[in-house]
Parts: sequence; structure tokens; C-alpha cells
Amino acid sequence: MRTNEERLQDFGKRLRQARIKEKLSMEELCQMIGGKVTQQSISKYEQGKMYPDSSLLIELADALNVKQEFLFRPFRVDMSAMEVAFRKKSSVAKKEVESVKVKVQDGIERYMEIDQILSISPKFNVPFVRTQLSSAEDMMKEAQALRKEWQLGLSPISNTAELLESKGVNVVYIDGPEGFSGLSGKVNGNVPFIVLNERDENKQGMVSVERRRFTTMHEYCHLRYGDLFPAELDSTAVERLCDAFASEMLLPSDVLRGHVEGKSLISGNELTYLQTVYGISVDAIMHKLNALKLISGNRYRGYCINKNKNAVLKAYFEQSRFNEGKSKLFETKVYRALANDLLSVSKAAELLGTTVNDIRKHLNVI
Repeated sequence: MRTNEERLQDFGKRLRQARIKEKLSMEELCQMIGGKVTQQSISKYEQGKMYPDSSLLIELADALNVKQEFLFRPFRVDMSAMEVAFRKKSSVAKKEVESVKVKVQDGIERYMEIDQILSISPKFNVPFVRTQLSSAEDMMKEAQALRKEWQLGLSPISNTAELLESKGVNVVYIDGPEGFSGLSGKVNGNVPFIVLNERDENKQGMVSVERRRFTTMHEYCHLRYGDLFPAELDSTAVERLCDAFASEMLLPSDVLRGHVEGKSLISGNELTYLQTVYGISVDAIMHKLNALKLISGNRYRGYCINKNKNAVLKAYFEQSRFNEGKSKLFETKVYRALANDLLSVSKAAELLGTTVNDIRKHLNVI
């Protein structure tokens, strides 16, 4: 049971988190609520020295795009040491990084809360690996063994997130900025999570379905094998190993060989067919063809050069073609708890980030 002082401290931290999420300074927050409170007062709230009155609390929550319940939610995990990587690091402002951290923590805490309500315990196990994992070939063999263990055969993975959730990994979606694909880790010692960018895949510069699927399997590799890579490998080498694992999980080498081996020419239609069926980008397929020596290095370089010189060709090959929606497991868990009277409608709305009316509209109890 938290004391009043602890609740006040948590409120201050949550208020600061909400402000950071929206990338606002204290002064900008004051302006958003029409100067009804001073910057000094905001500072006192965030330091846990006092609460705002009820009317001001409503305005603060609205300005920060959070529900009031968020500001009083106890902390379940400490994400302060979490590292967030962007593909374009030089152009990313510190505010963007800190905003992502808050969104990640919020998403993970929601997942942990519903699991606690439903008495669901983590079931993620780290494998015993007999050989040292230090090459792309090692990772491909691990992926092949895992596909066999999971009885996937050579079939496409219809939904990567749902597959990993069935194996005990919490998959969290956030509305992240351009350049952020995802991250992974474990909280409270044994709760594994993968965070993915859920932005609209059809808009230019956003995360494509194929990239999101690749990121999902790449991050799973970090979770499963992160402690098993040789200590002398640098971060770039580890990333390449995880890429090799993800590529093999999404598109088995035997499938690729069966489609292209012995052919002197490979059409764009063949590449986009594989993309459509297996949910892996044409760029990743071409990289895999080169890695398997099914095409020459010169041919691969020629593809990259020609694609990047020709805007029409680039748009064609970088088009998203696979149909994979977000996993619905978290939403399903919330409705299960609601149907069994384990939480209120308002709490369900808070966890799902929607309205009470929307929850009532979609709740069907049999």
C-alpha cells in the first residue's frame, strides 16, 4: 500500500512523463492551458510537492493527451537506463528520444498490469546452445531449428507479433517517430518485451509492414540469444547476426533456393511475389540472395545502385505488399478481464487508450 507521500511523488513523475511524451517545456504547457498556472507551479507539481486542483487537473490531462488515471498510476518498471536506437541518429532530437522512452514505459506497464489482473506469469525460456554463435551461418541454423521446433516448416509466418506472443513475449506498439523501428529487453528480471512502431505503414517515411516484421524477428533474436553471443563481438557484428536470424525466420533459404537457383535472370515479379507471400522486403531478399551466393556481389551492387538512381524503380521495390495487422492479444486480454468483472469499464478504457462508450459498444459477453 502506497503512502500519501509516495502517491504524490508518483503523480509528479507521471506529470513530467506526460509532458516529455508531448515534447513540451513547462512554459509551453502553461501556454497550452491559457496561463492558468505558472511555470513555478508546474515545477512544484512535478517535484511531488503539491497537487493541482480538480479543474486544473482535467485541463492538464487534456493538454497532455492522457487520461487522469495515468497521472495516478503507480510505477511498475524502471526504464531510465533504456537505450533507444534510431536509423538516422544525427537528426534525432533529445526530446524525441525521451518521448519514445515514456511511450515505451507506458505500453509495457499497461501490458504488465493486465497480466497481473489475469494472473498470467511470464513463460519465456532462454535456450541452451551447444555451439558458439558467431557467424551468419550459425544464426541461420538456429532459425531453421527454431522453425522446426515451432512446427512452421517452410510456410510463411502470417503474423510475427502473434507468434512471439504465443511464446511468452509481450509485444507493445507505440506511435513512434520516423527512424525508430523497435527495441527489446526484459523488465523486472524476467518479463520479455518487444516494442514496435505502429505508425501508418502506407505513408512515405513511415514503417512498412515488412520492416516491422523484420524488426520483430530481429528483436526476438536479441531476446533469445543476446546473452549467448561472444563477448568480443561489437554491436555492429551482433546486429548483423540478428539480421541473419530474422531473414531466415521470415524467408527460409530452402524456399529462396527453390525459386531462383539455376536461373540466370530473376524478374522483379518473382521478387515481389516472394515479398507478398513471405512478408519480407525486396531489399532483404536481394541481400539474402547475395549472402547465399545465389547472385554475385557485382549483381547485388548493381541492383542497389540502379534502384537508388531511379525514383520509379525505388518506389516499386520499396512498396509494402504484405498484409499483417497489429496483434490483438492485449485488447483480447482487457476484454476478457472486463467480461469476468476483474476490472471496470473506465479502467479498460484507460488501458486501451479509448473511451468508455467505445468499450461498451464492443463488449459482447456470452
